[in-house]
Amino acid sequence: MDIRTYIKDSRNKTFTLTQLMQASGVKNEEELFRIITACTDSGDIEPVRASGTNGNRKYPL
Repeated sequence: MDIRTYIKDSRNKTFTLTQLMQASGVKNEEELFRIITACTDSGDIEPVRASGTNGNRKYPL
């Protein structure tokens, strides 16, 4: 399966490394890095912006 199709068809906004590796069919992280970089450069995906609280709203960092 094409990773771009997997990301666009999914309802999730974030993905784990394992999910992306299974969707793309690659065996190592270096190949996945190249694919993700190409998707980011083409504008298909964009990195998640940091919340600034590290998930802790009561005592943010």
